[in-house]
Amino acid sequence: MRNVRVIVVAVCLFVVPLVLAVTLEMTTNPSPGAGEVVVTGVVNPSGQLVTDDGKAFYVEEDDAGKALVALNGKKVQVKGVVTGKEDEKIITVKSFRETT
Repeated sequence: MRNVRVIVVAVCLFVVPLVLAVTLEMTTNPSPGAGEVVVTGVVNPSGQLVTDDGKAFYVEEDDAGKALVALNGKKVQVKGVVTGKEDEKIITVKSFRETT
């Protein structure tokens, strides 16, 4: 009976927190490449990246996003991660370059 108690305590102290930590990590950090895209479009005055076929992406307002939005009216190629719903997609910019 004592061995069973030791095993139960060990599982509660070590295994359960490990499983919870791994589960939390998987839900908060998607696997590498998940949602990554390369998008070519024009930056509009509303701070969106609009593709030739009319898809619009709001640009995340971090440092890279602010630098991208500063290219208002320019055609750019953006590599980033897309989140949000179909009508409210947000792109977090990883890198970008101006194109012609």
